[in-house]
Amino acid sequence: MKVLITGGTGFIGWHLARALRANGHQVRLFDLVPPEDDEFPFVPGDVRDSRAVGEAVKGCEVVAHLAAAHHDFGLTDGTY
Repeated sequence: MKVLITGGTGFIGWHLARALRANGHQVRLFDLVPPEDDEFPFVPGDVRDSRAVGEAVKGCEVVAHLAAAHHDFGLTDGTY
């Protein structure tokens, strides 16, 4: 199975990516923040950008949506 993980470089996304790969799945990460290494294919982008999401999801069969705005202080209600 080909899986896209939004928020893939975060704590939970990274652990999910490793678990999926260990079970034979292909994983692609999508996030604003690049990973510290190139262990997985990475697509930079923002989930609020439909064009970026469309490109990232190409060829994937499943999306695990883990992206969140949580490190930023003073988030607007619209962003949250």
